[in-house]
Amino acid sequence: MKNALLCHLFGLLLVGVLLPEHAQAQRGYSDGSVTMNRANGVLQPSQVVVEEYLNYHTHQIPLPTGPAQARLSLAWGNPEVSATDSLAVLQIGIATGRLADLRQRPAVNVSLVVDCSGSMQQDGRLEKVKAALLRFGRGLGPQDHVALVAYDSEARVVLPAQLANREVFEQAVNGLALGGSTNLHGGMMLGYQEAMRYHQPLGSSRVILLTDGLANVGVVDPEQIVAASAGYTKQGVEISTIGVGADVNFALLQQLARSSRGQNHFIGADPEDLRKTFEQELESLLGSVGRAPVLTLTYPPGLELTGLLGYAPQLSPGRLELPLNNLTQGLTQVVLVKFRVRGAAKAALPVEAALRYTAAQGEAVLLKEQAELRLQRRARAFDQALSNHEVRKNYLIGYLATQLKELARLSEAQQLPQAVAVGQTALQVADRLYPRGADKDVQRVRDIVASNVLRAQQAAL
Repeated sequence: MKNALLCHLFGLLLVGVLLPEHAQAQRGYSDGSVTMNRANGVLQPSQVVVEEYLNYHTHQIPLPTGPAQARLSLAWGNPEVSATDSLAVLQIGIATGRLADLRQRPAVNVSLVVDCSGSMQQDGRLEKVKAALLRFGRGLGPQDHVALVAYDSEARVVLPAQLANREVFEQAVNGLALGGSTNLHGGMMLGYQEAMRYHQPLGSSRVILLTDGLANVGVVDPEQIVAASAGYTKQGVEISTIGVGADVNFALLQQLARSSRGQNHFIGADPEDLRKTFEQELESLLGSVGRAPVLTLTYPPGLELTGLLGYAPQLSPGRLELPLNNLTQGLTQVVLVKFRVRGAAKAALPVEAALRYTAAQGEAVLLKEQAELRLQRRARAFDQALSNHEVRKNYLIGYLATQLKELARLSEAQQLPQAVAVGQTALQVADRLYPRGADKDVQRVRDIVASNVLRAQQAAL
């Protein structure tokens, strides 16, 4: 009976998780979806970004050695399958080097754009942001350029772009005060203009935009805001976004960050959010490794690709191509791909991954890695299909996020009993594979699912 239940739960996981989404942090990786869902609950399916859940935590994958700044790795959930097995999961890992001392990194040119509208008074948001900026400033060195822009109904330059001076920077941050409405576009444009003052074609220039709400003064159309940002992205200035509070326009911030392959974060009530974004991730916000990375995966006819966890790749026969966020220091990131064996496949099925990006000084970098899937006669039990612990854990986290997205879709459609059932099944799978408290990263996602199941139950009353 116990084995039958395990097979049933694992079967649900296998069937439900890897539907091909392309048909329609973790250090250095966007985590806005996870932290916002934890703070505010899930209101829309688009607010659940599966790949951000998958990459919120630091993975146990091979790190770069020697002078290499990045490393590519491949790991099968199980390197041996039979022709009748329904699951063959490949984990593609990307890791970048850590800096023992932030002063070792190249100089950066950063423009901080801060929302000082009246709503930032709620829950002490502006004070939280100011405290976070002060932490951020401690990581700046005398070789870095920094600017500070504030906006409410109007936008203004509080600290013109200049070489970083800790005392001057802290004085400017402490002087930020609350104002009126939210002229996000005006603040962003001033931020870009300050960043351009010291921008170098091969340098690292970035605008970091912090806001708690909707643009309601000046240019308010999201498409116009993103288009204005894209003009500076083409010149090599990246934008990262940080949302605060319950009313933030998550879709706009996500679109801005994605358009430049930057990061999207969110600061909620949990102290972990502040620490993660401005302490643990300081290295990633300031240390660039490579721009415009593209991951490709080629595989033989004996394998059929049946889906991914998150992401939106370009697919062609025997090939997957996936543009990724820009690579930063201290990054670990994984992509999980599902295959099934097709036809009379050979005894060994090789796959090859390649990662291309442009390094800091403009040179092209190409990393390659191969892995072989071996066929055996005997089929494996469901509970042995993911014998690699790291792949199993990441797969479960991705499954929970995928089911959370489905829960949100059903809730939005007012199909509340079905939404509750989806969430409860996901929790049963998680508890069976990882008892509560057994893994903090799984528990984090489990808690988010559980809180949204409770919301759906309450709404159904």
